[in-house]
Amino acid sequence: IIGHGTIGSALAQLFSRHFEVTIYDKRSFSLDYAKVAGSPQEAVEESPFVFLAVKPQNLEEIAFEISPFLKPHQCLISVLASTS
Repeated sequence: IIGHGTIGSALAQLFSRHFEVTIYDKRSFSLDYAKVAGSPQEAVEESPFVFLAVKPQNLEEIAFEISPFLKPHQCLISVLASTS
């Protein structure tokens, strides 16, 4: 999960009940229910599903950061408001 705001943290808490979750955010934080990635690369490189839970105005920047590390088999899911 990329983004630890309201939606990202809710997804992480929900999914962590049944799956190993890795979450990345530019802000520094620690969690007891998910692994905190130190970089966008670390968050996406081994994940079969990548959730984008960032503010729409940050989409271009984070897309640029993670695009070199995405693989064809990964499913990219956006939960951004008013963005497709």
